[in-house]
Amino acid sequence: MLPALFAKTGVFVGAALLIFFGLLSGLVMKLVLDAADEQQVEDMEALVRSVPGGRLLSRISATAIVIALVTGNAAHLFMCSGMLFDWLSWFITDTIGHFEFNAVHKLAVLCLFVGVALPYTFLEELSALRHIGSAVCIVCIISCTACVVSSVILIDQGH
Repeated sequence: MLPALFAKTGVFVGAALLIFFGLLSGLVMKLVLDAADEQQVEDMEALVRSVPGGRLLSRISATAIVIALVTGNAAHLFMCSGMLFDWLSWFITDTIGHFEFNAVHKLAVLCLFVGVALPYTFLEELSALRHIGSAVCIVCIISCTACVVSSVILIDQGH
């Protein structure tokens, strides 16, 4: 996501946007925590109910959280899968940019990831998801190791 942001906006504008939204989210978090302390409430639902129209705001807040999580996870999924697609096409063909990560590829990756992870989310105990997290971590470690080894080989060959 960040490389795409920097590619579309430039380094300085991208960095400024990153800093701005980081500061904005920190400020909003502090304001919410200050309001919770002032209202002497322990959770977000109680804080939202303490303001006029709180029940409606609570529903809007829950909907916004679901939408944010779904879109954020979808963006992360497609960024990671696009990166893995680029790596695989480079490792297999030894060329870059000849293959496009199109809608069919994205749909296949989405079905694969959702098919693997989604059944675990309906279990009573979410601790079963730790195996998915471990698998993702192992894939990342293997991918990074392969990238480093390939880079060292290319540097050794004078590229």
